[in-house]
Amino acid sequence: MRTLLNLGCFQATWLAAVFGAATGRVWPGAVALAISIAVQSAPRVPVKVPSTGFLAISAAVGLAFDSALLLAELISFPEQAPAGWPPPLWMSVLWINLATTLDESLAWAGERRIVAALAGAAGGPLTYMAGQAAGVVRLESGPGGVVALAILWALVFPALAALAKLLRSRALSADRLAPQGRVP
Repeated sequence: MRTLLNLGCFQATWLAAVFGAATGRVWPGAVALAISIAVQSAPRVPVKVPSTGFLAISAAVGLAFDSALLLAELISFPEQAPAGWPPPLWMSVLWINLATTLDESLAWAGERRIVAALAGAAGGPLTYMAGQAAGVVRLESGPGGVVALAILWALVFPALAALAKLLRSRALSADRLAPQGRVP
């Protein structure tokens, strides 16, 4: 049930961010992300949401990744999305949104790096193609650009998943070492 909630929140946030961007608005995705994290963090709904630090790291990785794609002219953003560098804020919402899945529905990716690389190679370009269909991003290099996206996503997705796993295991170790009844 937690996994389905996590995936549902991920998809709802993705749709809000992309279709908000299609109308030139960042707030639908940002609000959806805030609601998603709040719902999943509620005491009665114990979905494993990563730490704020990891969410920030994911946003920074996304900013660097999408900046590199822009500079390499593999992608661009239409005017309403908006255009230019740095990548628009709604893209950071998408990267943080992805990070919310790495301790729950996509936690397997931290364990199975080859499968994660294959999933990244397939899923990463598909999300950009879906964004292109929605009119919020343009793939500028044709099939060669899609192959480049696949290669890059085959690297970045397992790396983020491995980092999420590392931070999750450190948090669990710290919880086990903390004295009972006291917050570390």
